[in-house]
Order: sequence, then C-alpha cells, then structure tokens
Amino acid sequence: MRGQRERQQSMFVAFNIEERVPDDHPLREIKRRCDRILAAMSRDFDRCYGTTGRVGIPPESMLKALLLRALFGIPSERRLCEACEFNVLYRWFLDWPLERPMWTPEVFSMNRERFEGRALVTKFFERVVAEGLVVDAGYGAGEFLREVESRGITPHAAMPRGKIKGDSEAHRARRWMRRCTRTKAYRVSQRLRRFIEPVIGWCKHVSGLARTRFIGHERIQDDAMMTAAAWNLMRMTKLSGRT
Repeated sequence: MRGQRERQQSMFVAFNIEERVPDDHPLREIKRRCDRILAAMSRDFDRCYGTTGRVGIPPESMLKALLLRALFGIPSERRLCEACEFNVLYRWFLDWPLERPMWTPEVFSMNRERFEGRALVTKFFERVVAEGLVVDAGYGAGEFLREVESRGITPHAAMPRGKIKGDSEAHRARRWMRRCTRTKAYRVSQRLRRFIEPVIGWCKHVSGLARTRFIGHERIQDDAMMTAAAWNLMRMTKLSGRT
C-alpha cells in the first residue's frame, strides 16, 4: 500500500539522540577519546574562568566544535554554527541539547584570546598526539637544519643538486645533510615518506589548511594544531578497528 506524506509536523517529538547514531559510526570512537582528553583538562578550563558572572559556553563544547570543523572541512566558524543548528549528529558530538539554540560565531571570537592565553588548543593537541618531525624538500635551508639539530633531531631533508658554496655554519649544515643522504637511515626514511603525504593532503585539501583562515601566528598555529589533532584522532580510531 502506498504511503502518504504527512504535511502536518508533530509539535512534540521524544526520542533518544544516542540511538540515532549508529554503533559503528567513526565519530563514536573519536567522541569517546575526545571526551576523555577534555575531562583530563578540567583544571586547565577552571583557570580560564571566574567563579561569578554570566555562565558561558562550555569550553569543551567549543573545542569539540573546532574539531568538527577540521574533521568535515567546514570552511568557516559561521558555516560551522549554521551546520550545528540543524545537524543532529553534530549536536550529539557536542553534547548540545536539541532544544537549545546554537551559539553564534561571535562566541569563538570572544573566547579566542582566552584560549590563546592559556594555550588550551596546544594542550589539547599535546594530549592527542606525540609530536614528530618529517621534513619535506622545501626545508633544505642551512638555518632550518641547524635549528632542527639543536633540538636533538636528525633531519632527513631532500637536498637540491649543485655545489654548496660558502663556509658558514648554515653551509656546513647543508653539506653534512648531503652526506647523510647516502646513509641507510636516510634511504629508509625516503621509503617511508609516502606515508606522510596523505596526512599533508588531507590537512590541506579536506580540512582546509591550504589557505589560512586567520591572521596572526597564534591563530594560524591553533588552527593547524586542531587540524593535526583531528587527523590523529581519525587515525587512532581506524587503527583501533572501532569504525
């Protein structure tokens, strides 16, 4: 029998949003990991807020909203807020009640200085991923190589052809790097290099880092860190097999 459309919408609807999200949805594992990390940052959040005054948007929800923007490549905070207004999956991820209006993009602007002052994005990133360094072909400058070495890291940079002229420390660092390209460790790193290319491609073309949205070193850095955190959470979810 043919069904008929119901033109009159119900005034009241009761359902459990938890039941609407599939058990094998990848956001479930990402949310679980993210909530655990944010719970461990509770003291960091407490230091950012006073004990009196108007109740603000939970910082956990704002950080998870920025994570959603990175995961789904939403181009701006305005578009992010618009999507969260009607997307049930996003609201579930944010723990934001369906009956409550979504906050406006200005909330991010008003809290950005607070987040930067306490390095909340950096702390979130550091709890998500163990830092590493992979150097691409554009980093063969001697000054960069010296900086990397000063941190106790052996760079594996692709060096351009041609004679390296000069006797400064930067030039000596480049000559040393060229000698390193003949080592077994360098050859191994070049074979493994292909594994980092999908990361860079995703961050640039899916999450939107190919063109920065912000002005200022701190804001661009926070955007990049949140994007890197999103990638690592996705990767950990995939490796755990809970997708």
